[in-house]
Amino acid sequence: MDTQVRASTIIDHLSVVHRQLALAMKGHWLGPMPIEEFLQEFLPSLDKPLPTVSHNKLQRAAMEHSKALRCDSFIDAIKDWIPNLRAINTSQKGDQDSKPDVCLYDSSKDIPLDADFNRLELWIVFKRGSQHIAFQDPKEPSSTTIKSGAFIPETKAAQETCWLLLDYAGAIVSSAFQYHKHPEILAKVLWQFNHLSAKDWGHDTSVCPVVLQPDVAKSVRESLDIPDTEQLLDIIYLG
Repeated sequence: MDTQVRASTIIDHLSVVHRQLALAMKGHWLGPMPIEEFLQEFLPSLDKPLPTVSHNKLQRAAMEHSKALRCDSFIDAIKDWIPNLRAINTSQKGDQDSKPDVCLYDSSKDIPLDADFNRLELWIVFKRGSQHIAFQDPKEPSSTTIKSGAFIPETKAAQETCWLLLDYAGAIVSSAFQYHKHPEILAKVLWQFNHLSAKDWGHDTSVCPVVLQPDVAKSVRESLDIPDTEQLLDIIYLG
């Protein structure tokens, strides 16, 4: 009984938090933006040819019965489209109700094995069906014309996905598309995102690690009260 009370309290608390977050974001969403325009505006075309797109691998991922296996199969299906990124299955780690199922990290850096929003470049969430996704395309075409992410239904019938571009001003939502019928669109999104610059990934390129002589570094740390465990940073001033 005590366990049930604690679990109920946690669920009620999460519901309150989710409502507060929803109210805070109200009015900051724009879309749905047609996926072709979304690609053209935020993920420009490349001269590099897109690797082979396999329908079979994505269909195999959709047929998996457990989320863990589905994520593993999905990662296997997209790996050729993200050579500069590494996808990690985080579906069974930590709080499964408030974190991504697949996290994509810069493959040139240390890769965490769980969801780390401070370090991920892209996240993907699988939902149990379209009714669990907050974004619905209108029946009539819309005239509404940055970390990034995607919501993908788990149900085999729909298999639609929409993509989000988030920044401090708000969020842009793409129109949904059926990725198992049009895997080339999914491939293009990931391939072109993979080749964006660090700045376009949302990194502040005006700040970079700095290496100082040991005595200078010690003096800086003491004067600024920076522990040895924290990286010293330098700011690049642009004229």
